[in-house]
Amino acid sequence: MHSDECILLQAVYAKEIDTPDGCKPVEWMLLTSEPVFSGQNAASILRWYTYRWRVEEYHKILKSGCKAESYRLAGESMSSMLGFLTVIAAQLLRITYLHRNCPHLNAATVLTKVQMDVLLFCTPHQLKLDCPLSS
Repeated sequence: MHSDECILLQAVYAKEIDTPDGCKPVEWMLLTSEPVFSGQNAASILRWYTYRWRVEEYHKILKSGCKAESYRLAGESMSSMLGFLTVIAAQLLRITYLHRNCPHLNAATVLTKVQMDVLLFCTPHQLKLDCPLSS
């Protein structure tokens, strides 16, 4: 960017409503290059910002859970490995999200039969005794 170029920014100010008694409401200002012409536009910007945490969690799963940075492959091999790992990371993020929001959800609604069979095969015998999937 040249010094004579500029970017038009919009500011969206947000303040928490309905805070518990004795708690100070959280408030912040987001800067965006997206147009903000209405309350609906501002609400969309705020909603998009909430997705940031899911993206952060996805990258954590990809880097730490899948250990994507530990592979030392060259060229197409690394691209293939990353393609494989990104799908796994996305599935792990989905499972994590569902577990946090629907902890009593049956595993069969999230995992395929093959995935459940592999998981059970890798589960120590003592844990299988309490597992409803092993029956």
